[in-house]
Amino acid sequence: MKKSGKIIGLILLVLILLGIGLFIQTRIRAPEKLFKATINEINNEISEESSEKNVGYFISRLRYIVDNYPKSRWADDAQRILADLYTGWDYEKAIEEKRKIIKKFPDAKWEEWTLKNSPVPIYYFGGPKKKTAQYPADALAQFEIAFIYYRDLKNYQKAIEESQKAIDAFPNVKPSDKGTFSHVIVCYHTIAKSYKALGDSEKAEETYQTIIDRFPGTKVAQIAQKKIEELKSQL
Repeated sequence: MKKSGKIIGLILLVLILLGIGLFIQTRIRAPEKLFKATINEINNEISEESSEKNVGYFISRLRYIVDNYPKSRWADDAQRILADLYTGWDYEKAIEEKRKIIKKFPDAKWEEWTLKNSPVPIYYFGGPKKKTAQYPADALAQFEIAFIYYRDLKNYQKAIEESQKAIDAFPNVKPSDKGTFSHVIVCYHTIAKSYKALGDSEKAEETYQTIIDRFPGTKVAQIAQKKIEELKSQL
């Protein structure tokens, strides 16, 4: 009797362990499965003609991952993509969602999304893809916020402020840093063009001069010098 009781106890223990294992596996695989399925649908269905309702459907699915699986490896990607989906529909909301990236996922690293001459980003996971430099998620989100203010909202003062934050995220950037360096230079140009749009050519010139002083002898310094000459010729 005691022997059968031990056997039953072992069987119950095995079943419990199997149940725990299945639960853990489900928690791990569920966000991955949902994320990949959602991205496949986005790649197949989203276009410039997509309705706001259609985009909202994908945003809700991505938000479900962020809210219910915040510690999963897919959460920061889901947050970035849902923020991107707002761009073009609701710029202020896109900025709000990108600020959540800075707050919630400061340690995440991203590769730049690959584009296929498409009006919307084409997102990839797994399989062959071109290797790109990785960036801190919070810094890249800051760069994107600055660009939305400049390009889409035409809020040039905010574009200046937000671009400076993005530049400050890389205090030791060098030309050899590839993508990071190009992002910093774009931010400097955004600041300069914003000052010009605000009618302050002197500040615009100072910004281009900062590029020259910070990265002397480089191609970006040569371009900045040409921009200064263009500004002076317009006075």
